[in-house]
Amino acid sequence: MRIALLSDSHGETARLTRALEVLATLHVDVLVHCGDIESLRDVALLGTFPGEVYLVAGNMDRTLGERLETACVKHGVQFAWDFVNVAFDGNGEPAGHLVATHSHDPSILTDLILGQQFPYVIHGHSHCQRDTRIGTVRVINPGALYDPRDGNGHALAILDTQNDTLETKLIP
Repeated sequence: MRIALLSDSHGETARLTRALEVLATLHVDVLVHCGDIESLRDVALLGTFPGEVYLVAGNMDRTLGERLETACVKHGVQFAWDFVNVAFDGNGEPAGHLVATHSHDPSILTDLILGQQFPYVIHGHSHCQRDTRIGTVRVINPGALYDPRDGNGHALAILDTQNDTLETKLIP
């Protein structure tokens, strides 16, 4: 299964639109946004993705409150305040779950990693790409669509769970 990983778009609708245009040219089954979307209009935009969409709230999304939850329901986006759990398949069979959090609460990220329950823990918040293994867990940060802080550019990632590969795509 191919899963698009995005984070920290911070209301940059034009860049999020370009990211979705890039994803439309690739075979991607699921989209996971790791928070700090900051825009109800952008939630609607995520809802146009042809597969399942998951969004976890970031620290900057807290001010949207119930309106964020309502927009997610309206546009068919699976939503959670702390972390989302995403099932993935392998060769048509259930293979596992990944979990995504924003990571502005480091205790949630730490618990998810140290719990060693998930093969993948995805997070945002730092605006820096990450791909490391801690025990049996692969910890991934796709980078940021707004204000990347690692010098790598505005980015998203594609996780292929069948092959355990990660591909970064730069978004102009």
